[in-house]
Amino acid sequence: DLVAGFQDNGTWFTNSTDPTSPWISDFGGDGAYSAIADGGLTRYVSSQRGNVYRFNFDEDGAFQSFTRITPAGANGFSFINPFILDPNNDNIMYMPVGNRIWRNNDLDEVPLFSNGAATVNWIGLPNSDTPSGTGITAVDASKYPVANRLYYGTNSGLIYRMDNANIDSQEAIDISTGKGLPPGFVNDINIDPSNSDRVIVTFSNYGIQSLFLTEDAGETWINISGNLEENEDGTGNGPSVRSTAFLGSSIGFGSRFQRVFVATSTGLFYTNRLNGINTRWTREFSAIGNAVADEVATRKDGFVALAVHGNGLFSARFPVNGNPLPESNLTVAYLLDDVEANEND
Repeated sequence: DLVAGFQDNGTWFTNSTDPTSPWISDFGGDGAYSAIADGGLTRYVSSQRGNVYRFNFDEDGAFQSFTRITPAGANGFSFINPFILDPNNDNIMYMPVGNRIWRNNDLDEVPLFSNGAATVNWIGLPNSDTPSGTGITAVDASKYPVANRLYYGTNSGLIYRMDNANIDSQEAIDISTGKGLPPGFVNDINIDPSNSDRVIVTFSNYGIQSLFLTEDAGETWINISGNLEENEDGTGNGPSVRSTAFLGSSIGFGSRFQRVFVATSTGLFYTNRLNGINTRWTREFSAIGNAVADEVATRKDGFVALAVHGNGLFSARFPVNGNPLPESNLTVAYLLDDVEANEND
């Protein structure tokens, strides 16, 4: 299944591998962020200013119900406002609004058939606040081996980590200040699905270094822009880098086969080895030419999807049999008060 937002042309869905098969229109407005949950029975779609809806379907694909998910009380939505579903539990949503992260821990409880902003289960996390005048522009959540770790970044280059973000009152840790990162626009954060300490951050500005990797949960950062930059300091005619995606595992022997994709203003590139400033990025899938690649996403079965500005959506499948992602063995965090209450019942 694929669901995608198209600028000026709404949000569309397909479950066909036939490139000539028509897509189904899901939602109007400027197509923005989207997500699929419940094994394909639920689709989250959005348009301008964080206008997010949930559509539910039956096993045959027939529409059943809708409701609006946008959090009531949130202010300062971006024109195209990101959100993510927790990779451990797709009933949890994280949505940055202005300089704060909002979280809903049970989307199923939001009442159906409502066009009003949702009040049920939404909470703004005050400990997630970034400095006044900044806005949170990218967010991702971890799955393995540490679950529910949230990384997020701002339009001024700040990056934070919040552990156990699925429960309240967790501390947000600044993992960028004084660590050699540029004061740019954080356009994408991408956590290695096989290693929650390993994260790539993308700065989309021209004239600065574009890609940085941490392998220790943000304690240190390594510039991996490599040959995407004309000059090592990021100046020159290098492309604007928009997003990255890991394919396969970085654990053990399988790490030799992990591929990393990067979407740029001059097309899609990949590497099989992240090697600091010596990383060599190779153009992938030349059929899209130098078109602006805005977003690349991968799935654990080797499926890759690429959104290309003005040129539609592309997909491919890569073998991952020799490099599967590890199965998550989750340890769920709870508030201590809740645990004590349960023990006393």
